Amino acid sequence: MDEILDSLLDQDKKNYDEVELLKKEVNNQIRMARLHLQKVGLIRFNPFDRAGGEQSFVIAFLDSQDSGIILNFIYTRDGLRVYTKKVKDGKGEEYDLSEEEKRAVEKSR
Repeated sequence: MDEILDSLLDQDKKNYDEVELLKKEVNNQIRMARLHLQKVGLIRFNPFDRAGGEQSFVIAFLDSQDSGIILNFIYTRDGLRVYTKKVKDGKGEEYDLSEEEKRAVEKSR
C-alpha cells in the first residue's frame, strides 16, 4: 500500500512540475504574440484629382500595440511609387502620416 501511495505522490509531483512548465511556456508565447502582425488596414485612393479611379492604396501592418509599418503605393502615369513609414502607437515614428495613412491605421483597429 505504501508503495502505491508513494508512486501516486511521485506521479502527482511530476504532473505538477509539467503543468507549471507548460504555464510558463504559454505565458511566454502570449507575451511574444503581442509583437506579431495582428492588424491590417487597406485604403484605396486617388492622389491626383483626375480620371482613372482609385488605383493607389495604403496598407498598414500593425501589432497589438499599433506599431509596425505602412506601405504606400502611388500609381502615376510614369509608374508605381512605393513609400514606407514606421508606425509607433498608431502614429508616424519619423514622419507624420498622411490622411490616407491615418485612415489605414484606423481601419486596421
